[in-house]
Amino acid sequence: MPSVCCVPGCKSNYPPTTENVKVFKYPNEADLKDQWFRKIPREDFTPTARSVVYINHFKNDDIIKKDAITLPDGSTEFKALKRFKLKPKTIPCICLNLPSDLSDSHTNSLPLRKDSEM
Repeated sequence: MPSVCCVPGCKSNYPPTTENVKVFKYPNEADLKDQWFRKIPREDFTPTARSVVYINHFKNDDIIKKDAITLPDGSTEFKALKRFKLKPKTIPCICLNLPSDLSDSHTNSLPLRKDSEM
């Protein structure tokens, strides 16, 4: 059985769906994991290693679908990825049935920290 999305109200990968949609696992990095947790509020929920979020809860611009490969002649070729990746520091932004302050399609990437802020 495919993994099901943990966003409240999302029915991706639930039966009777036959399409296996792309999902992303919760990040391991504590700060980023906390951002995801706050963006996807669920009562009595603790993310596990198997917790996933459906691809449609992320802005298209934050999803890496191709990998750039530098060829011996110096040119670049793009190869489609079978498993999409998220850009660093990306958080879900499109959540169903949630207040607008928790579902924001305009801001879903954490700002990069400067070394002096660490």
